[in-house]
Amino acid sequence: MNVKYETAKTAKEKGYDDLCRLYYDHDQNICGHPENIGKNSTSQFKRFAFSAPEQYELQRWLREQHGIHLYADWYWHESDGYIYTFDLSYVPKEFADAKRRVSHVVRINSYSAYGAVYDGGFDTYELALEAGLQKALTLI
Repeated sequence: MNVKYETAKTAKEKGYDDLCRLYYDHDQNICGHPENIGKNSTSQFKRFAFSAPEQYELQRWLREQHGIHLYADWYWHESDGYIYTFDLSYVPKEFADAKRRVSHVVRINSYSAYGAVYDGGFDTYELALEAGLQKALTLI
């Protein structure tokens, strides 16, 4: 599943410029022709289009380039049944070179990230992962 337009736009602003199979045009439509987008495209065209990576491609970029580990998972909730959430962990930039980085790992879980009161999960794995990708991009 490809990331949503706003996620792709934010990823581009944060430095994502990998060549993808699909891209978003200036009208927010998803299109093909990978030779028109990514590192090999002209700067004029790139102003109006963004790579439309699959969720796993952006997830891998966040892990490999920024050390942000993200996954989606499901939980059983008494009143809602099965729900999907995301979980991410990273080392803040100020501790990136510390010898004991593991003691500085920050973890965010969507099940409890929005306060102590449970406010629901996501209906699908893909929606949970998309929300996690959006949250991870804010950390860069």
